[in-house]
Amino acid sequence: MLSDQVRRFLERHAIIDMAKKSVKVCERVYQECLTPQKEKILIIGDVGASNRLVSPLIATSFYLAGRNLNLNVDLFLQNPTISGQKAHEKIVDAMGSLKENSIILLFLSSRLGEMGKLGSSFRRFVKSHSHRFMSAPSLGCIETSQFGDLVKAIDIDYEDIQKRGAKLKEILDNGNEIRVTTKAGTNLRINIEGSSAISNTGDYKTAGKGGNMPCGEVYIAPNGKENVSGKVVVDVSLCYREGTILLKKPVTMFIENGNLVKMAGSPEGLYLKDTIAWAESRAKYPENITKISEFGIGINKSAKCLGATVLDEKASGTAHIAIGSNYWFGGPIKTITHYDHVFRHPKIEVDGKLIKY
Repeated sequence: MLSDQVRRFLERHAIIDMAKKSVKVCERVYQECLTPQKEKILIIGDVGASNRLVSPLIATSFYLAGRNLNLNVDLFLQNPTISGQKAHEKIVDAMGSLKENSIILLFLSSRLGEMGKLGSSFRRFVKSHSHRFMSAPSLGCIETSQFGDLVKAIDIDYEDIQKRGAKLKEILDNGNEIRVTTKAGTNLRINIEGSSAISNTGDYKTAGKGGNMPCGEVYIAPNGKENVSGKVVVDVSLCYREGTILLKKPVTMFIENGNLVKMAGSPEGLYLKDTIAWAESRAKYPENITKISEFGIGINKSAKCLGATVLDEKASGTAHIAIGSNYWFGGPIKTITHYDHVFRHPKIEVDGKLIKY
């Protein structure tokens, strides 16, 4: 059901009429990625901002699609929230009241926010309650007029992307070292011996599982905390506390012994420097804020780089590194933040062999 307040907001901004155009795509995502039956489905979005209504649009599309499929759906909208701010109390209460084996869909302009009594980690919360989920943060970084590009990125051949993701995961799982280079100047070595890759390709049918929507990346944690060295020329987008920047000029990241030690290039890198300082001042393990925690490869042929991390990192022809926590996907780095940074046209070698994907 919709609360009167949410309904008035949707009507005032003509969101329901716009959302109806993508309902059929969302119905297919339900059927192919989640296969829901009688579970409660809690959809959480926010009210966005002027010309930044992608979050309430996609949340409403999935709400309407759920109603068409006779699913048990509820839609909640909060004000946009960034790292360090609290999620709305009504949303925290709604999440806490879900029965085991429910489904949560997050479509957010930035982040969900701190969950208070539910703990500090959304993924840990859903896993402990056997909930399934789909999430799309950072949607406030793209304009309302680009909503169709988001829909195209979820209107894909899921069987094909899952096959390609599985092959790439197998290569990484059996590898010891990744070397990444680009014509822009990236030259990075990552020890992955003993690490297990994650194929995020939309198969969220198992209790406790979930991932991004749009999907379409294969990512892996480095072996340990110190086994990444080199430099990365980030020339697509940079993620920071308040969102994602579609870069006008590249930011070069210099990495020593698994740690981001210096940035040069675009002044937009100052946003990330300020975010790092903010996070280090709050973290129990501040030394982990700048650790390289992930290397990922985009494999979604329908995703475009628009300046929202959830889309940019999925686009075919890109790769990304992250700084911060990887504890939630099997790595040793535990801290309060995780920020992905995307670059184009990587040449990726695993144990000296060029990979094609």
